[in-house]
Order: sequence, then structure tokens, then C-alpha cells
Amino acid sequence: MALGAAASGVLELSQLLFLPHRSSSVQDILMNTVGFGIGLMHSTPLKRQPLRHPALHEPSLLPC
Repeated sequence: MALGAAASGVLELSQLLFLPHRSSSVQDILMNTVGFGIGLMHSTPLKRQPLRHPALHEPSLLPC
């Protein structure tokens, strides 16, 4: 979560400094961090399950 908050803070700060026509706020950083956390929660279960190829694990699908 700290990585998401830091990245969001850097992006918002650069937006504030280099893009004067855009606005940045603490709420933007908070929402980006929440989005990072949600994405992290959704991607973590995918990393824990190894990918399996059905042809290698099903005897009926093996070539004769």
C-alpha cells in the first residue's frame, strides 16, 4: 500500500509542478491508493495458483 501511495504522491506532485492547468488534491492520492489496494487484492490470488495446462494433467487428453 505504501508503494501505491508513494507513486500516487509523485504523480500528483509532478502534475502540480509541471501541468499548471491540471489540479491535484489529497483526495486524488487517497483514491489512487485505494485503487492500488483493490488491484493488489485482486492480483494476489492469481499469483498463488500455478497455471496448469490441461493436456499435461488429464490422462484422457494425453496423445497416444
